[in-house]
Amino acid sequence: MKILVIDDNPLNLQAAQLLLAKHVVTTIDNYDDAKKLISKNATINRKEWKVTYKRPDFDVALIDLFLPSSASHLMGEGLMFIGEQMPVGIFLALLAAQNMFPYVAVFTNHNHHRHPASACIDDLNPLDQMEPSILNMNSSKLMMANSAEWLDQRDPNDLSRTIDIQEKINREDLVEVKNWKIVLDYLLEH
Repeated sequence: MKILVIDDNPLNLQAAQLLLAKHVVTTIDNYDDAKKLISKNATINRKEWKVTYKRPDFDVALIDLFLPSSASHLMGEGLMFIGEQMPVGIFLALLAAQNMFPYVAVFTNHNHHRHPASACIDDLNPLDQMEPSILNMNSSKLMMANSAEWLDQRDPNDLSRTIDIQEKINREDLVEVKNWKIVLDYLLEH
């Protein structure tokens, strides 16, 4: 599969390359480049005010919820938001679905206790189930998730190495990375 991963954390991008190695993975670390890549196959006919969407270059978009806000289109008071971490991944996901990406997922390592945007993700999922729901938009399957079970503790010097529970207890230098493979597998299976 051709997979686009959008995340501003270099460790999460490295983890994506490692965990999704059997696929063709493209990584982007900012909103503006992601928006251009997601929308590049949309054609605008300004005479008729009509947009035509062609098949995207990617099968899947895996997107971080929080990315630094873009400077594009901001002026005046809006300039104070440039570079601030904002939940703009939602809008990239909607843009990817609008541009007919078959599979789209937004995933954050912020749980519902750490940020209100992550708490809102819980509202999209049934109360009796902790698993994400799959939403359908155009021909896309869209998922938003904040599952702590989809995070890995990894060795910062070798992200490919999984760490067992005993080693986790004895190490303080481990880093938290997103397990994009679990996100992808869940999205494809549901």
